[in-house]
Amino acid sequence: MKKTVKKIMVTTLAIGTLITGFSYVNGAQASEQTHTMQVSEKQNHKQLLLQTKKLADQGRVITSKDLGIGSSRRAIEAKWGKPDKNSKKFDLKYSKHSTNFYFSVDDEKQKSAFNVETSDKRYSAVTYDEVKKTFGKANEEWFEQNDEGEFEYYVSYVVAGKKHYDLQFCFYSDKNGKKGKFKHVAVNDPGYIAP
Repeated sequence: MKKTVKKIMVTTLAIGTLITGFSYVNGAQASEQTHTMQVSEKQNHKQLLLQTKKLADQGRVITSKDLGIGSSRRAIEAKWGKPDKNSKKFDLKYSKHSTNFYFSVDDEKQKSAFNVETSDKRYSAVTYDEVKKTFGKANEEWFEQNDEGEFEYYVSYVVAGKKHYDLQFCFYSDKNGKKGKFKHVAVNDPGYIAP
């Protein structure tokens, strides 16, 4: 009887040790996988940001395809159809493309876009720190409250394509300027002068 109890105790102890060992190994593997996924996500963000800059050199954003700064209202509507109903006379909004094109508020004759922005979901986890690490010191940073009462923090870089466009990253912010989640990225023609 004592031998049977001893065997049961030894077997239980051995099984417990094996289970604990396997749990640790699986935990270590899970930790390693999590770290690998985080590194991979950061690399993907860096590639996305570098692609964003390359397109900004051409006056475009990642969702605008071959449309961008300088595209006429007519060309945009011919390619993408009627804009969203909440578009105004100075913008064309296309939520299905996560893209907005902006035109002059004051100049009815200004028929080409001077600003293009996207809120594409590929940017949703991009952080302010990743933008700064990828592009370095910004040409300009500012914090403001928009017309809807939201606080926004902007980071702006001059990109050197045929023209010098501004590449602007916008993040939600609190009223003290603390940066939060990504909101949108825009390419702007700073050479455009409203009448």
